[in-house]
Amino acid sequence: MNANDVITSYVNEVALQLPRKVRNDVAFELRALLLEECQAKAEESGRQLDAEIVIDFLQGFGHPNEVAARYQPALTIIDPADGSKFLRLTIIGLVLIFFGPTNTPTLIVGMVFFGLGLAGLVASLGGLFAVDICPKRATGAAMGVIGIFSYLGAALQENISGSLLEQHSVMVGADRVYDFEPAIWFWLGSSVVSLVLAAMLWRAKLRD
Repeated sequence: MNANDVITSYVNEVALQLPRKVRNDVAFELRALLLEECQAKAEESGRQLDAEIVIDFLQGFGHPNEVAARYQPALTIIDPADGSKFLRLTIIGLVLIFFGPTNTPTLIVGMVFFGLGLAGLVASLGGLFAVDICPKRATGAAMGVIGIFSYLGAALQENISGSLLEQHSVMVGADRVYDFEPAIWFWLGSSVVSLVLAAMLWRAKLRD
């Protein structure tokens, strides 16, 4: 088996795991890439390209299953173009909750808007960012890390919010009245910090 046969066999094994509509394009691209890289490796070692060089290179390039996963079309639950819509829903919900009329129907509507908007943003952060800037084989781990820090952040804000509310509460007769203003400013400030931190990823590049 010569070098071309080894490359062809490897490419075919990768292509068989891909959707039919992209097999030919991926196979053509992958074969050209492998041939170019193997040829460069042969020139560096001062040898003619042969099966041994190709096999050695392919062992470092990755198992066909892993390579096929890199070419699989990403599953998009939420279109990135819809991110602004979810952001608007979140803002509308927050405005209704904190600055709208103080009645139950308004709070319910505000919570619904906020919940819908936040669900989209969290899915975008936890899913799309992970897929876009991490190797596909590490996407699950990236989403897990994001999930862990989400829970840690939720626990931290609950303790801080509870402390702020407790410190700014007063007794009026037999009732305890809570001042939410410090907590609201804390929530708004945390949102701005989160936005800035997320925006720092806009130039991040995928690294395999």
